[in-house]
Amino acid sequence: MSERKTDDATLISALLVLSCTITTEDGVIPACLAEAADRLAELVEERRWVPVGERLPEAGSLVLAFINGEAMEATFCGGGGRAWQTDRGGFSATHWQPLPPGPEANWKTELPTD
Repeated sequence: MSERKTDDATLISALLVLSCTITTEDGVIPACLAEAADRLAELVEERRWVPVGERLPEAGSLVLAFINGEAMEATFCGGGGRAWQTDRGGFSATHWQPLPPGPEANWKTELPTD
């Protein structure tokens, strides 16, 4: 059996079609499908690689940057997209994306004790 992977835009469209097609007495399932489509669209936008020619992060922002064919943590220093600082020095990035948020729980209090 071959593995089939559906792209995000198709999944979002399918959820929206289902939300308009399925009817229930209380309307909960269609509302949930529409909400899932909206949230998926938000997540896709939040996690996409942004070309530096389209938009830049705020100066001083720590982001994930695509530099010399490799994704690495970098700080945007300004300079029209040409000034990025990494632990390996300064470079020019082609794309970037925000770092994901940290865990919601307080990790210090959840460490296992021996």
